[in-house]
Amino acid sequence: MGYYRIIEESLTFIVDFSRSIPATAMFPVFILFFGSGEESRVAAAVYGASLIIIINTILGVKQSKKTRLKTAIAYGASGVHLFWFVLLPEALPSIIAGFRLAVSLVFVIIVLVEMFIGTSFGIGHRIIDSQMLYEIPQMYACVVLAGTIGYFLNFIFYKIEKKILHYVGH
Repeated sequence: MGYYRIIEESLTFIVDFSRSIPATAMFPVFILFFGSGEESRVAAAVYGASLIIIINTILGVKQSKKTRLKTAIAYGASGVHLFWFVLLPEALPSIIAGFRLAVSLVFVIIVLVEMFIGTSFGIGHRIIDSQMLYEIPQMYACVVLAGTIGYFLNFIFYKIEKKILHYVGH
């Protein structure tokens, strides 16, 4: 979508419309298609994450340096070669940033789904159970645990980003 204008024009409405619908609001649809098990929770998480990654990928491709693209094309690069050696390295910082945002959102979606859709395990389930039973210390312990897990997930992706994008800023 970021490279071919006609694809962008035909899919922009669908992407923008879809990202305006909260993944948690789509959960009944996912239950209808995937059942009430883990598959529907995974589908909700993938739905929320994929839109962020798509938008960041489009942005990364659009922001790639036109001089590098034109130079590569002038030297005969096309197709797969142009993608692997010019577009992907140029867009990768935005793509990785999208993954970092998506990981945080996926964790939030999973905890929310555990809180409000009949599950019998998970941090979200523990938070709601503790709240209903007035076990306030346990509830806040679960909230702090969720924050800690989210922080470490982001930290891991940050380290991966630094390793993969060693060439950025040099």
